[in-house]
Amino acid sequence: MDHIIQFCENLIDREEPRMDKHQIVKSDSLDPLDNMSDLTNTHTINCMDIENLSNFVQIWTDVISIEEVEQQYRTSLYTDIQDFINDNYLYNTGFFYVKVNHNLSVLEFFNLLSKIPLESLKSPGLHQIPYSSIANLFGNGSCQVAIQFMILGHFLKFWQLINPFTLMSKTQESTKLILSGMGNLTIYLSPRFIENCKELIETVKL
Repeated sequence: MDHIIQFCENLIDREEPRMDKHQIVKSDSLDPLDNMSDLTNTHTINCMDIENLSNFVQIWTDVISIEEVEQQYRTSLYTDIQDFINDNYLYNTGFFYVKVNHNLSVLEFFNLLSKIPLESLKSPGLHQIPYSSIANLFGNGSCQVAIQFMILGHFLKFWQLINPFTLMSKTQESTKLILSGMGNLTIYLSPRFIENCKELIETVKL
């Protein structure tokens, strides 16, 4: 699994010095030349806000190897592995499982999330944020944290995770792993993302 993680890390092709602020340049143009020249629409994020969000994600999710999950399933009383996965809040990325602690505070997550301008990370013309943008947001060495973050928001229904490994049911596993390893993980944000999040929070019994 280490070489897959290293492959993911290589998608983030530049190193940045430690900063107190993290800037994002956003352009709505589909022309890459326009994106390079548009320096007016920027978003500044406190690095502490990113660090707090990263810590929250790592506290409330765990990365578990596929071998360990399979071993736990074999020693359990379950007869269907999918039931075992669902009941234990596990999500299969193809390379490892992410386990979500369902006792987390939705309100706390939303509060941390509200400080990050996620919509500025969307691909031009789309309501999707690619894995590479999220990994770049969290910084170097954040391959797993970015995926844990994407899965946590999906679990809480803040967005939809588009994962080739789970969605391409008729595709060979090796092909799905290649697609996932190339960073073809994205999250879909609805056009009313913030409003939907607030509505979801209001329906949660705190």
